[in-house]
Amino acid sequence: MPANVSLPKEGPKRAVLYTRVSTGRQELMKLSIPDQSRQMRQYCASHEIEVVAEFSDAQTGTNGNRSGLEELRKLVQARSNELEFVLVHSFSRLFRDQIELELLQRDLKNSGIELVSITQPIGDDPSGDLLRNIISLMDEHQSKETSKHVARSLAENARQGYWNGGTPPYGYRSVEAGMRGQTIKKKLEISPVEAENVALIFSLYDSGNGKSGPMGVKRITEYLNQNAIKRRKGKNWTVGMVHRVLNDNTYVGEFCFGKTKPKDEQVIIDVPVIVDPTLFAATQQRLRSRNPRKAAPRTVNGPILLTGLAICGKCGGGMTLRTGKSGRYRYYTCGNRKNQGSALCEGQSLPMPELDRLVTEAVAEVLFESSRMEKVLQKLFEFLATLDDDQRLRMEQLKRELTEAESALSRLYDLVMKGLASAGDEDFDIRFSRVKDERDIIRSQLKTLSEVQSQRRTVSAAQVGEFANLVAEKFLTGPIEFRKSYLRAFVESVVVEDDTIRIIPTAA
Repeated sequence: MPANVSLPKEGPKRAVLYTRVSTGRQELMKLSIPDQSRQMRQYCASHEIEVVAEFSDAQTGTNGNRSGLEELRKLVQARSNELEFVLVHSFSRLFRDQIELELLQRDLKNSGIELVSITQPIGDDPSGDLLRNIISLMDEHQSKETSKHVARSLAENARQGYWNGGTPPYGYRSVEAGMRGQTIKKKLEISPVEAENVALIFSLYDSGNGKSGPMGVKRITEYLNQNAIKRRKGKNWTVGMVHRVLNDNTYVGEFCFGKTKPKDEQVIIDVPVIVDPTLFAATQQRLRSRNPRKAAPRTVNGPILLTGLAICGKCGGGMTLRTGKSGRYRYYTCGNRKNQGSALCEGQSLPMPELDRLVTEAVAEVLFESSRMEKVLQKLFEFLATLDDDQRLRMEQLKRELTEAESALSRLYDLVMKGLASAGDEDFDIRFSRVKDERDIIRSQLKTLSEVQSQRRTVSAAQVGEFANLVAEKFLTGPIEFRKSYLRAFVESVVVEDDTIRIIPTAA
């Protein structure tokens, strides 16, 4: 739905819905988004909330490129005075990353809009803010742990010489190479037409087309496009694509899985050779000789922890950054004195690391005090108990769906046994594959829910307490964005005077 939706100014409370899938299979089978939407609309109907817009994204995992979320932001910015809520199924539908979730929640709160999870009713007070942060950190931790397991599995698959999926490098295609349980294993083989184009690019760069000498990258790009030698899907070549081909080690038989990871985590998969290694080495040497030396990137200072919070106790003005010794030293200094001179304020300065440390340690001493954390953790346990009820109902539903899927498969097998259908028939194979995929997805969801419930039953107060200590550590030494989100939830201002620092808490 476009961002310029016309919203009513009168009537019941109004909300915008946001849905998102969490796995590639959910996206493929369209299981998650309709279910989230249905539950949120039921919630709105029971709470007399009018749904004025709904946005959705199909990108999975931690992918941040989400057009639906951007459209939601635009709508909220344009119509903030006409909205009361942004509804999600759970906070992890928005972000697995805790910092990004807190930044969005803060922006919504500043616009007078409450972010509500229909499965995680935690409230909008400071206690709820802390609980949401803990839940979000648990989601982030779970996502990272899952990513580790997936990465290990993919790396092992690569070590065995198999292709992990995705778009094959230009010049290759993926083909089935056998079965491992229910999983089809694939490998890369040469794509004849594309491989010829790869060989041509290297030949043009090395010796030209017989009418001229060796060509540069730009001239090769022009030659390919002028002669209607296309990339995949009939696309023209670009300078960047030609340069990528000339630098890709895959063509000498070494595909690197995990290219962006540290060297010791990369896996080399043997693939068919397209370019002679001697020609490839000569090409790399020539490319390096023509590559201009790049200057080191300019160092950019990170965000400032107490921006908008630190106030000069002498004049009431905000305190801002001042640097010394070519940026080696950083201070909080009175903004009025810095911008308008001593006539307005005699000014004062404090070393930035020192003030940051004093404030965060003082806040942490109160925020993570044992009796306070006990209340927060009790609230967390109560919240997890409500989730257990929801998960139990969901498991019962999934078990019914699994029975239906298995019955459907049994009927299809009966058709084959009676000679009324046969494997190899296109319509039958499509139907059989669809039902089998549905059954496998339901099994996977049941297994995941069982593991989650088992983990909840074994989590002790001591274990959650240890997690709370990790939160405290992250608050004291973690990324600036995370620490800022916490401070803004509980601190109204930090007043800096000659010999006193006063921390003013937010209203409870």
